[in-house]
Amino acid sequence: MLKNKTAFKVELTNSPIANETMNLFSENIKSGDNKAFKEFFLATHKDMLRYASCLVSDISAIEDIVQECFLNLWENRENLDINKSLIGYIKQSIKNKCLNYNRHNAVKLKFAKETAADFGNFSVTIDEETAENIRRQIEKVPETSRKVLELNVVYGLKYAEIAEDMGISVNTVKYHIKIAYKILRESIKSKAELIYFLFLLKKVK
Repeated sequence: MLKNKTAFKVELTNSPIANETMNLFSENIKSGDNKAFKEFFLATHKDMLRYASCLVSDISAIEDIVQECFLNLWENRENLDINKSLIGYIKQSIKNKCLNYNRHNAVKLKFAKETAADFGNFSVTIDEETAENIRRQIEKVPETSRKVLELNVVYGLKYAEIAEDMGISVNTVKYHIKIAYKILRESIKSKAELIYFLFLLKKVK
């Protein structure tokens, strides 16, 4: 719980939040105080939603992005620099997520336009037995590994971009890529086949 909590109750109702209060939030959150984190969330959540809405137009995406950034803040609290602005930290995190979201949407649109005509020809070059075999193999890939592979192969994101977007390390991205390819290697003969089936099966759980 925040130290001197009563003294800060009034300050939290005003905007912007006083620097002294923010410093205490940083210290207490870094130490693992979940009540302090909850107070910080409640005090800043609406402002962060408004901030994200300036960068992304999709309301549901905005809510997901902000929630994920607060969650990342808590999960990585031990790495907080209490000498730096906590508001600045969460805003930068939201900005990065929003830019990634917009970039992914642009890539998806470009991918759809460039490959829509080609997809119609795959039924000719891939026989039904091969298609079914690849589908079964893709379903065996763990969900996270499949998502990482999809971002890399289908949408062309680099490992560092995938790591930032999913909140994982580059080494973890490499691990999931390795796992996915190990499962798919014997069944998929070309990158074109992989792209096609990942595109069709990306919602498989």
